[in-house]
Amino acid sequence: MKARVVPVHLQVIHDTLLVKARVVPVQLQVIHDILPVKARVVQVIHDILPMKARSEVDRLLSELQDAQFKLEFEPTTTIEYVESLMLLDEIHERVSPLMPLTVHSV
Repeated sequence: MKARVVPVHLQVIHDTLLVKARVVPVQLQVIHDILPVKARVVQVIHDILPMKARSEVDRLLSELQDAQFKLEFEPTTTIEYVESLMLLDEIHERVSPLMPLTVHSV
């Protein structure tokens, strides 16, 4: 019986398919193993994020209330005026990066 000659490009395709046939089940197993981990990470984020957000909101509210109290205070001495101006400068420095467009007066 005569040996069958297979063109090189068909042999390469055949070999590639064999390799892929062995790799795909391994990839599917890895994905199958990773999915529970991914689900657990999502659950942990779901559990922790509201607590972190709440603590950050509480911190910001406290800071805003302190600033509001200081801004409502009417300075009477030179030192109080200086402290008031320094507070305004600090507020401006912290708020201006949050403002996309700031209007500067001339």
